[in-house]
Amino acid sequence: MNVLRIIHLDEPLPLETVVFAIAPLDSFTRAIVRGPVTAQIEAHGAVAKRNLSGLLVFVERAVPGGDPMLPVEPRYSVKITARQAGYFDQRIEVDRPSPDVMDSQRLIEVPMHRIPSAPFTIETSLVRGVVLIDRAPVNGADVGAVVSNDAPDPDDVLPFRTRTDTQGDFALPLRLPDQTPGQTGTASAHFWFRITAPDAPAVMLKRQVRDGQQYSFGLPIDLADGAPPLVPLLVPSRP
Repeated sequence: MNVLRIIHLDEPLPLETVVFAIAPLDSFTRAIVRGPVTAQIEAHGAVAKRNLSGLLVFVERAVPGGDPMLPVEPRYSVKITARQAGYFDQRIEVDRPSPDVMDSQRLIEVPMHRIPSAPFTIETSLVRGVVLIDRAPVNGADVGAVVSNDAPDPDDVLPFRTRTDTQGDFALPLRLPDQTPGQTGTASAHFWFRITAPDAPAVMLKRQVRDGQQYSFGLPIDLADGAPPLVPLLVPSRP
């Protein structure tokens, strides 16, 4: 004789609704960062869930008739922790989407920049350097580059970007334009590099980079106003 068993819960099941999701993207490859990356809303400690696609998803979890676990606020300050995955930690501000927003509009792509000690493939065109102000290392200086014969405008958003660490070090991966038909030999291109930091004048440097070559600036880049006019050259890391 079959017995019908009734499942009873003393408490109602919580309901989960996606509020927004973060896609941590490698700023160079544009691939989802698969390493240990977490995201947390700083005001009250809500932690994102990581789905199988690598997205960091913030959900509103509530018991029917109860208050949501993710407080309703117009804007959230989110800390993304990614150093164990080889990327800089960062903070972003996220406006809470309205309830009628489509799921695709709840996804926020966040470019993640690799820390200088992170591994790069041997084929990567890479430039390393050190940024100082009055011989002191600069943490968080913005380093950008663009393929161009002409210097970029100060407000231009450069396609290749990274930042310095606490020692003033940076590692900036670059991608050269495709070779034109009939072009032979190793491709090369002229890049403009722009290094900026708060309360310091920007430094602009034009250098030639060969495809697949890794370089280091031979001298530190000092942003101090009135610093000696030293011109750091790019030195190949290998022949």
